[in-house]
Amino acid sequence: MTGASSSSSSSSSSSGEPEPLASVTECTLSDPLPWSDWWVNDTVIRLSPEGDALYVATDRAEIRRYWISEGPDCELTFDNELGMLEAGASDLGVDLGATLFAVDQSTSVGIQRVWPSPTSTCQPSEWMRYLGIDASGGHKIASSYDQEFFRFNTLGEDCHYTKIQGMNLPNGDPYIKAVFVDSSGQIHIGLYGDLNPDKVGPEYAIARYAPDGTGLGLYGSLESAFDPDGFCTINDITNCGGDVCVHDFNCVAIKRFSTSGVFIEEHETKVLRWDLEFSETSITGRAEIDHLYVAGTYDAGGRSIFRVNL
Repeated sequence: MTGASSSSSSSSSSSGEPEPLASVTECTLSDPLPWSDWWVNDTVIRLSPEGDALYVATDRAEIRRYWISEGPDCELTFDNELGMLEAGASDLGVDLGATLFAVDQSTSVGIQRVWPSPTSTCQPSEWMRYLGIDASGGHKIASSYDQEFFRFNTLGEDCHYTKIQGMNLPNGDPYIKAVFVDSSGQIHIGLYGDLNPDKVGPEYAIARYAPDGTGLGLYGSLESAFDPDGFCTINDITNCGGDVCVHDFNCVAIKRFSTSGVFIEEHETKVLRWDLEFSETSITGRAEIDHLYVAGTYDAGGRSIFRVNL
């Protein structure tokens, strides 16, 4: 359905009101993404601060930049001038001025400044996992497999980082699923673990922190994943029109919250390819625009990017 646009059919939320519909367009790429091996099929996308380009990383240790065409169709043109950047990336971050950062969970190289030259590396911990960079680039956050959080910056070949002291995850031994930093510097951490002591079994929720690492509580229902503000899974978190949007593939929805964690609405996304691998989706957006881009790998090994208008 490349290039096609469609809207999902409405269903009712637990309040009885129809959920807002998301219009989804599968993007056309001038240079298609490589097919993946079924056992390693990460695809990560991040939007430039200006909203004019998508950076796409695959498990082939390649990072590409596609220019986004104007108009109703989602046409992505490969940047031949930049070419293919050779770097592994399980997460990406882009700041104002298009400085590109990457971490690769399969190696111990730390945080890489991939572009522009000179490239450099920060290694606050041996194994890094997630990045969170706000649109201005004033707040750069990285998390490690040891569930520590760091602020970092790179200027030329120099690397600077500091551990955020006192930024502790809630009880329940949760796993980190995503890291997002909003324009005010608040840090939003997607979690999966035994977060509700009164309930048997793990839950998904988002922990919110002030820029200095002070905890501001959890948001997302801990009672039921099927509550309007509950999560069946947390695939990725991004900015959307100044709010926080969470891609929940299992509940086929994008859920929208204020930056203070107040639930706003849920957008159905049932028209994404039925055979997308839920564990490998990535989402990106910006405060100035009210649409998102979603990337995923489908079970035959191909990759797709979609534009979702909320």
